[in-house]
Amino acid sequence: MNTGKKFKVGIYLRLSREDDDYKEESASITNQRDYIMNYLRINDDFIFVDEYVDDGFSGGDFERPDFKRLMVDIEYKKIDCVIVKDQSRLGRNDLVPYYIRQYFPLKRVRFIAINSDIDTFDESKAGNKMVGFYSAMNAHYCIDTSEKVKSTIYTKKREGKHLGGIAPYGYKKDPNDKYKLIIDDESAKVVRTMFEMFAQGNSLQMIARHLDNENIPIPSIYKNLNRGNKSSMYGHWQTRTIDEILKNEMYIGNMCQCRRKRVAVNVKHLVRTPKENWIIVENTHEPIIDKETFDIVQNIYSKNSHMTKNTSNYLLKGFIYCKECGHTIGINTTHGKGYLVCNYYRKYSKYNACTSHHMKYDDLEKSVLKELKSFFKKCVSKKMVDNLKKNDKIEKKIRELEKELSRLEIEINDAQRKDNEAYTDKMNGIITLETYLNIRNTIIENKELNKKKIEENKLKIEELKNNGLNKDFEKIAEDYLSLKKPNRKILSNIIDRILLDENLNIEIYYKFRKPF
Repeated sequence: MNTGKKFKVGIYLRLSREDDDYKEESASITNQRDYIMNYLRINDDFIFVDEYVDDGFSGGDFERPDFKRLMVDIEYKKIDCVIVKDQSRLGRNDLVPYYIRQYFPLKRVRFIAINSDIDTFDESKAGNKMVGFYSAMNAHYCIDTSEKVKSTIYTKKREGKHLGGIAPYGYKKDPNDKYKLIIDDESAKVVRTMFEMFAQGNSLQMIARHLDNENIPIPSIYKNLNRGNKSSMYGHWQTRTIDEILKNEMYIGNMCQCRRKRVAVNVKHLVRTPKENWIIVENTHEPIIDKETFDIVQNIYSKNSHMTKNTSNYLLKGFIYCKECGHTIGINTTHGKGYLVCNYYRKYSKYNACTSHHMKYDDLEKSVLKELKSFFKKCVSKKMVDNLKKNDKIEKKIRELEKELSRLEIEINDAQRKDNEAYTDKMNGIITLETYLNIRNTIIENKELNKKKIEENKLKIEELKNNGLNKDFEKIAEDYLSLKKPNRKILSNIIDRILLDENLNIEIYYKFRKPF
């Protein structure tokens, strides 16, 4: 079609890694470029101005750098004609018909998709009527491809491979294996601080203030990510960030993925998924937090789930339940003092559901602590010290290393026996001289390697013993047994729940977890 007008042409080239014919830039993009240039050479209406290339970008959306550059050049009237090899190169989503039928015509820009027989300035082209059909087919292809890619990704995630673009805070990607996480020592210290503070009874807001006061950068700044709305609060720790870290199993060595998903294939907005849909693979990387501390934190969370903002300073919040109806006992604050009330009664009192169980919180706390101290007086201090040592992380690590030392020494002593057996086999003609020499070399290499490990373990044991020199287990046991410093971490280890009946009688149900 010769219009007599010379069109300033921008050719648009795109190929996604999900496309069936994806190979490499030199083959696939060049193929599109040559095809369009041949078309230009046999038509006199066109003046080539520029090319726009998005290699490796999905057609599912328009978040592509050179497509955006194309839009800018259209606005500034640098070009007034866009040519693609076929409609799918422009995109594979529901917005493609909008650009072809509305945006380009409004801007007086001619659009041509050669193989699709589309030309918005030539009404005789059959493809002009097929734009919607092509778009639906391309969108279906995009969805089908997405499902195939998703299936491959899920398979890798079920194998425990980390497929996130960025490692979780506290970790970094292993430079030798992009699917593996290793501990980032600097940020891991911050994660340990969060867990320890929360376990000791500090609120999320208190932890956030502490991190801000210590000038510790938030995760997005620490990892140099361009995130956040850049409001006046940007750069300050938020309780939601800390909350997600404290609940994340990644920190006990479990790979936890698929916690969020896209609303739709072509929509980048993410929504949270139910926990039963997460993919969790245990023991895939080194933990930052031990399982005991993690469980304590989750236990405290469960105790806090029914509490209001006004009950944050109460030691026994979340532990107290109504004996009659089984619901939680809430703590209402009036004139600075706490009072207990059955939450079920409070909600349905007009239906005579349960009774108030009204009691001063301070009276209950005094009674509970008095019983706990009475119980602890019956505990044997020496046994308590022994149990603390047994459960101490440093002591545990020392025992593990010493056990490893014994195993390595046994292997070294056993090396000579293996060598003798192999030599006997060689003398009896069971194996050749070459095979014997290979076996002997392997035995010698393993022996030297074990000797090196022994020296390393001895140094580690010495270092750990030096770190534990100042740990006064007798003092720690005394504090526990006297309950001089009661906190929610200690209580979470000891108490399962406290029952309060309508006559205000108190029953304590213990866990009797270690070290008790």
